[in-house]
Amino acid sequence: MKGVLRMLGLKSNASTYEGRFLLACLSTGFSPKVLLLADSPLLLGAQLRSLKNIDDCIGCCLSAPEAIDILRLDQPGLVLIAGYSSSLSFQDVIDYVTENCPRTRVIVFVNNLDLACLPQSADAIVAEADLGLPENPILQCLMALVSNATYRSPSIESLVSQSDDQSDIMPKDRIFLSLRDRQLLSGYLLGLSNKQMAEQLNLSPRTIQTYSGNLLQKLGVRNRQKALLRALEIGFSRFEKLLTK
Repeated sequence: MKGVLRMLGLKSNASTYEGRFLLACLSTGFSPKVLLLADSPLLLGAQLRSLKNIDDCIGCCLSAPEAIDILRLDQPGLVLIAGYSSSLSFQDVIDYVTENCPRTRVIVFVNNLDLACLPQSADAIVAEADLGLPENPILQCLMALVSNATYRSPSIESLVSQSDDQSDIMPKDRIFLSLRDRQLLSGYLLGLSNKQMAEQLNLSPRTIQTYSGNLLQKLGVRNRQKALLRALEIGFSRFEKLLTK
């Protein structure tokens, strides 16, 4: 992760990401082992150098076939794909993981904000343009995957929300909490009423009620307390507080 940030010229406390991620792995039994893929040796080398423990890397690949060969022998916790492009065959790796590696999660970094160029069925999609945002997309992404949820960074979420067909961009059997969902959960956690959350988010109470109903349905529960319990199960407690004025 630090390698990706360095390649993009961004400053951030990468050791904080690493520490919280490893603690989350310990608490959930998630494997911190990673398979690295990139579209250039330079970016691949930066990713490898960023690992604190080189033994956590089971392979570095520039092509889908060699990555799939490794995945046939071992299933890491993460497959990290940097420099994703629709012209590359890395989608084959994502498809292989989806069909054959139930314990493996895929993170894809993209620099092309075009819906037609986004990977299909990746657990997390992060726009490189979002890496410097204050809400820490990297940290949110890692914590979501450790808890078997999914993540899309803000630019990706905005792009996908404009499409009528989102069915094939998210993997099956995962719960995706959007930014709005997490804001509502933060409000639940603080015990705020619909009116108070509406004031915080500059929305109407009726809109908050609609969003809240959709969130309860997504989590398969009937009230806020059960929504929080379900959200805690998938790692919501590890996100930073997002409800701000």
